[in-house]
Amino acid sequence: MPEPDLQHIEEETLRLLEVLCRQPSVSAESRALETTAALVEELLAGSGFKTRQLRVEGGPPAVYGEQRGRSDFTLLLYNHYDVQPADPLDSWESPPFEPTLRDGKVFARGRPTTRASWRCAWR
Repeated sequence: MPEPDLQHIEEETLRLLEVLCRQPSVSAESRALETTAALVEELLAGSGFKTRQLRVEGGPPAVYGEQRGRSDFTLLLYNHYDVQPADPLDSWESPPFEPTLRDGKVFARGRPTTRASWRCAWR
């Protein structure tokens, strides 16, 4: 088995993180939930998952993805794509939905809680 290209994996992970962190999917404000759900579905489908959106009247769409493996075992991964409001905005050193690299770390709304872990879950 060939060595993984760690540089490529890191670059792709940062690119994906930037795309996700630019989504202002603030659930308390009903902002960008449809758009972000469509993006998450597109990213999962691009990684080989069969996807669909699950909808309930009055709520944001849930994105479901399934990928069959080689065994009978099931691995369930769960995450959410919404974030809490970024207020107070004057506490941010950079705009909350514009990912910024400082001291080797990415700063953006939603980065530490959900969006950074997605890459590991579906790759």
